[in-house]
Amino acid sequence: MILQKETLYWQLLVGGFFLFSTGSCMHDYIFIDKNIFRIVSLLGVVCILAAYLKLPKRYPFKGIWRNLFNLFLWINIITILRGIINPVVPYHSFLISSSYMWTYLMPFIMFLKPTSIFVKTLSVWIWIYAYFALAFCLYNFPDFYINASEVMRSMIGWDAFYVNRPQVPCKYVLPCCAFLFYYHNFPKNKKIVLWITIVLSLGAALMAGRRSSAATVLCFILAAICYLYYKSNRKLFILLSIIIIVGWSAYHINFQFWEEKFEYLLGRIDADTRSGVETDFFKDMTSAFDWIFGRGMSGTYMSPSVAEIDKLHRNVIETGYLNLILHGGLCLLIPYVMLMIKSVYQGLFFSHNLLCKVCAIYIGMHILFLYPGGTPQLSIQYLMLYIFIAICNSRTWLTKTENEIKLSVTI
Repeated sequence: MILQKETLYWQLLVGGFFLFSTGSCMHDYIFIDKNIFRIVSLLGVVCILAAYLKLPKRYPFKGIWRNLFNLFLWINIITILRGIINPVVPYHSFLISSSYMWTYLMPFIMFLKPTSIFVKTLSVWIWIYAYFALAFCLYNFPDFYINASEVMRSMIGWDAFYVNRPQVPCKYVLPCCAFLFYYHNFPKNKKIVLWITIVLSLGAALMAGRRSSAATVLCFILAAICYLYYKSNRKLFILLSIIIIVGWSAYHINFQFWEEKFEYLLGRIDADTRSGVETDFFKDMTSAFDWIFGRGMSGTYMSPSVAEIDKLHRNVIETGYLNLILHGGLCLLIPYVMLMIKSVYQGLFFSHNLLCKVCAIYIGMHILFLYPGGTPQLSIQYLMLYIFIAICNSRTWLTKTENEIKLSVTI
């Protein structure tokens, strides 16, 4: 009975994240501004909070790391309180937007005690996310693949509908890509579906010039391919070689066709799109207090370089490290990065099973991609991040053998 309840609560938690993300996606990109989908997102929040209160907890760190973790939590709370005092959006938006309050509440996920039930639950939901990514690609097929260049050229200013919509599939398929290290355990039909989804998701992102989203997915794919090639026979190498040869041939046979399709990517492939706002940020962050403690959840900086297409004062900077400094200062950034580094070290060098190493690689990728973005938010990616940190700091999980993992976890 206890295990059945725990299973239900984990399902409720992960399902709540799916409801929140999908409600926002429907509201922003499909049924534009239909408030019914805001209610779906709020239902997701209710599911998350209800499950969180019921699931078993544990303290994830010991010794000096516990003190650092406590500091991290307190800075997050203070960052929220400072933002509530001087909000830049209506208070009800704090619940709806994944980029305000949730950024600083998500670390409390680390208190949840990770069990094999969570991993089993996650192994089901990552496929639901992948299927949604595939459906989203097919729904937007003309805009993403047939008329991609025309759609992007029609963009006025820096409209989120045009800029962010093509990278949505990559965000949804990413959780599944994180488990590509278990690729040989996937059923054949799921392998086919996954590769179709990955190709379509990458195609949508690349044709729209969304470099960071595509690079994140590609990094997981390449890391998994290297591992699988190391562990398996050379069939994987042969398959990869065939894909490269076919891709190279297709590119050179009809160069003009591919140049037109990837026009937007080729125009931005080596473009510097960050230095302008970063310079604005450095100019405006003049006091030591701002650098140490940030400006709170609703903190802004003056950015004249994007004044024509955005507000003069912005409350976000796309560089993830600087975004955390803007809101919580180095007191927020340093503990966050140190706790991740510690978890990567534990998972890679002190674990006896592949699952912990996968968790460590996933955390390491988040450190890497905190530069082009990667600020925490209410999403499955960051649920996984914080639970994986808890796993990499759990002696129970670190000492499990591969056989014990196979008995307790179905990937």
